[in-house]
Amino acid sequence: MFGSSGLLLVVLGLLIIKNAISIVGKANVVEFLWAFYNGYLSRDKEWIKLKNLKIDKIEIIKEKNSISPQDQYAKWTKLNRNLDKLSKEIELLESNLILKRSIFKNYISYFITAIIEIPLLFIRIFKRNQPMFYLPNGIFPKYVLWILKFPNANYNSVSLNVWIFFINTFINNLLGLIKYIFEQNHTNTEKEEQIESIVQS
Repeated sequence: MFGSSGLLLVVLGLLIIKNAISIVGKANVVEFLWAFYNGYLSRDKEWIKLKNLKIDKIEIIKEKNSISPQDQYAKWTKLNRNLDKLSKEIELLESNLILKRSIFKNYISYFITAIIEIPLLFIRIFKRNQPMFYLPNGIFPKYVLWILKFPNANYNSVSLNVWIFFINTFINNLLGLIKYIFEQNHTNTEKEEQIESIVQS
């Protein structure tokens, strides 16, 4: 199916995606896809109606806040009744759509797992004895070479399983470091903003 170089790239790509999802959080990825689907792809009439009702609600709230209940009591009361009616319709629609949301998110979660884990499992089983690359003679002692070829690749080579282990560890640590640096920068920015607000006050 793949030569060694092709297999290297496939495994590398799958492991990068797997670890990136792990760092970001699978639930966050699913939530993002759910929001994207609802915002741009969904043609479900109930979802479209819900989005329109929410837009109408925002408009009514803006209009209601722009007038005085003392000066325009009749109009303010009418807007308030419309707002209550819209809020009940929105609540009812949202409760009806909870099941659809749950089913969609479960399918997406299973799909993400399948497109990553199944190919990796397939490769581990059917390509487990394929050497990923060969090492120069004499670079490591024999017991290290036996470990590197585990379970049954050619002697003096690095097996697929060992390659996956090393690359997975490296990518996980690298992404973890990037996440840590990002979080530290974000924390420092927040502290600077707090200090500036204290100084200005």
